[in-house]
Amino acid sequence: MQITVEAVQGATGYQIYRKKGSKVTMIGQTSGTVFLDQNPVSGTSFYYAKAIKGSLTGKEGSAKKITLPKATTKVTAKAKTDKTVVLSWKKVKGATGYLVYRSTKKNGSYQRIAVLKKGTKCTYTDKKRLKKGMKYYYRIVTVKKKTYSPAKTTKAVKIKAAKIK
Repeated sequence: MQITVEAVQGATGYQIYRKKGSKVTMIGQTSGTVFLDQNPVSGTSFYYAKAIKGSLTGKEGSAKKITLPKATTKVTAKAKTDKTVVLSWKKVKGATGYLVYRSTKKNGSYQRIAVLKKGTKCTYTDKKRLKKGMKYYYRIVTVKKKTYSPAKTTKAVKIKAAKIK
């Protein structure tokens, strides 16, 4: 999730904080005014920044309330043939759609392979350039209007080679 900080004159950087309930976590630091939260959390959180100049840290700025949809749960991925993988997951209440991502490495770069525009559809069949013997990892992101859930769930599936008869 991208967080943009209002610039403070003389600041050399910013510490970014997330508050969820009573728990406050410094999630990172940036020398610019844009920060990417690599591990956002579902539900309502408050984000704020503190300006930095050398070893000095300023007071916290005004907090911004952000509510993210719940992440998908009970994700399954099954290789149906040597060219298709069927994904399914539990419906998230209030979802207006889902995004499907795929990678060949668990912690690698994920590419979006599908946009499902209905929150009621909780299955997807991947037929896009799958290679026999490769292992694929999938993540499902919940969309609720213009907000996106964290992509926490990763499921792996290996495409089996076709049997020789």
